[in-house]
Amino acid sequence: MNKINIAAVFTAALLFTTSAHVHAEEASSFDDIPVFGGPSSTGAELKAENGPAPTGDLIQDAMPGWFEAKERIMKEHGLAYGVNYSTAYQKASDALGEDNAWGGIFQLPASWTVLQNKDKGSTGTFVFKVENRHKISTDLAPQDLGIQGIGAASITATQFSDKGWILTNLFWQHKFNQGKIAYVVGQIDNTDFMDIYGAVNPQSAFMNLSFSTNPSIGLADQGFGTAAGAALSDNIYLIGSLVDAAADPSRPGTSLKDFFDKNEYFKHIEIGYVSSWERRYLDNIHLVYWESDRQTDDAGATKEPEGRGGVF
Repeated sequence: MNKINIAAVFTAALLFTTSAHVHAEEASSFDDIPVFGGPSSTGAELKAENGPAPTGDLIQDAMPGWFEAKERIMKEHGLAYGVNYSTAYQKASDALGEDNAWGGIFQLPASWTVLQNKDKGSTGTFVFKVENRHKISTDLAPQDLGIQGIGAASITATQFSDKGWILTNLFWQHKFNQGKIAYVVGQIDNTDFMDIYGAVNPQSAFMNLSFSTNPSIGLADQGFGTAAGAALSDNIYLIGSLVDAAADPSRPGTSLKDFFDKNEYFKHIEIGYVSSWERRYLDNIHLVYWESDRQTDDAGATKEPEGRGGVF
């Protein structure tokens, strides 16, 4: 085999978010969206995309009344929604196979708070997000270029795959005790609230899997499960989860069935310290322990072995 030089990867990414960039001098009603999870969670994204932003005239001029209508619906009914599109193109100067990839992600996120008691700090929220992840005119999707194209050890464009339509969120979120205790149950994404930090969202920060998700954790894909968290003090928090280990977001019904029938789970527990709740994504020191059960096919044969590990 000929010697392959270390590949230089050029990445160009365009983020077009029609739910973003609202000029707002006053506080937005989107600030009231209950959030359980990090910067990539649906609630956090909707809150960030609809808050004050320095630009956005192009989208606002093209869609007159769009942002005003969303603000009114959020204020009157507690319903936040958006339409997002992200695209990424990568080109390698030297490759083992394909040397370029182009793909996109279309998202429909929503958060609907149907129960709210401000005196007790209690909220009940339905959270939803459906996505279409696709390649555009190239043989590989950007998520596959790193490993299959240039021989990288890590995925160079997390989420920019060719999965087609997938359901990444459909769950009930309940917060109580002044928001200090919360749980979720339904179709969830473990990366929204496990081992998170400020630059975890691959569509707004680093796209390489080594930065967006800890590659040493044998994470389950989006699927049916439950998670809970509590603020033990102003600086200490505790989070745990139990999800279908073999989840496939393109088949959410199968994940729901397998959760109760096959009992093959991914679970984790995390305890952490933050300097303050407002800076929890940035000033965060935490310890995670995780386990993934052995996964089997319909005949009982092993598809994936069990695993476990820790992260600090």
